[in-house]
Amino acid sequence: MTDPLPVVPVPFAGHVANVTGDRSIEIVASPPGPPRRIDGYSVGVVPVDTGPGPHDGEMHPDGDEFLHVISGSMQVLADDGDQDAIGTVTTVLLQRGDACVVPRGLWHRVVALEPGLLLHVTPGPGGPARIRGG
Repeated sequence: MTDPLPVVPVPFAGHVANVTGDRSIEIVASPPGPPRRIDGYSVGVVPVDTGPGPHDGEMHPDGDEFLHVISGSMQVLADDGDQDAIGTVTTVLLQRGDACVVPRGLWHRVVALEPGLLLHVTPGPGGPARIRGG
């Protein structure tokens, strides 16, 4: 008899899959708010309620971010601002099944128009965020 394969199902809600530079993957708990940054990519599916997300914008200096709307509809608001100020905003509508790539270095935020699920593939380790009301 052989040992069972080391493949185990994991409830993914509230977790992310971290893909590190050596291409290994670890599934870890993810508290609410912006994803924790690692030296690699974090992959997660997050439930979103209507309204603004957990910050007033974020930026990823280490790579592009992939966003895919599994359900619901959302706006990606991209801007040419900086850490301290929101700049001129460009709005992109994403509906169920749509995806986009947010280029490295572009400030952006997601606003849900209706509740849904958002898949993100987020680069790290860097990634400043504007604190809401800050």
